[in-house]
Amino acid sequence: MKRAVQLLAQAGHSLEAVAAAVGHKDAFGFSKVFKRTVGLSPKAFRQQDAAERQDPWRLSTG
Repeated sequence: MKRAVQLLAQAGHSLEAVAAAVGHKDAFGFSKVFKRTVGLSPKAFRQQDAAERQDPWRLSTG
């Protein structure tokens, strides 16, 4: 999931591409596993990450 989080945080990767990159055959199955593991859907994670990137107090992780 760490790799999936990294890819989702980067712009330009479709959900299908992220799913394939981490070994899932389809985006739907990946989404279910991601939500169960992370606690957010991939879409919600991307939205939260984008909002946090706007926060001037956010620490750089990469």
